[in-house]
Amino acid sequence: MDFQLKTLDPAGAAREKCDALVLVVPEGYKPGKDPLSRLAADALKAGDLEAKPGKMLQAYKPAGVAASRVIMVGAGDGSARRVQAAVCAAVGSLRSSPTVKRLVVVLPQDGGDDLVRAAVTGTAEAAYVYVATKSKPEGREIARVTIAVADAKGMQAAFETAKAAATGIEFAREL
Repeated sequence: MDFQLKTLDPAGAAREKCDALVLVVPEGYKPGKDPLSRLAADALKAGDLEAKPGKMLQAYKPAGVAASRVIMVGAGDGSARRVQAAVCAAVGSLRSSPTVKRLVVVLPQDGGDDLVRAAVTGTAEAAYVYVATKSKPEGREIARVTIAVADAKGMQAAFETAKAAATGIEFAREL
């Protein structure tokens, strides 16, 4: 799986060309004026989405968003553990979909290095497919994942460490 780290706010992520977009929504979510933030704010206000860990809401081809699918997922207090569980749940719901090849994960804009690590490891964990000893292996469908953060340059070291850890974990699973 090819991971990328990009500086994107929710408005930029809404314009990003991808098959699915995961928006991590922590408690106290402060929406902007872009279509993605408005979608999440409306869902929270209506009670269709809760910021509790693991609560998800999916939207198909929402207005103003380039992705054909949007998954808004609650992350509770926004800690790394909760973000990893949220990303894992969202990616797990997409795992068997053959139409999802490119994925964008939008992290809270006030998040730090620990959220980047959580998003990468959560995505890798949920998308993992064992193929080592299978006679007809079915590889993973998701090929490219973009992690959207407020400051990609400042989080590059944590991102590289997380990618290496995810690769090592997958290697160990194959053994």
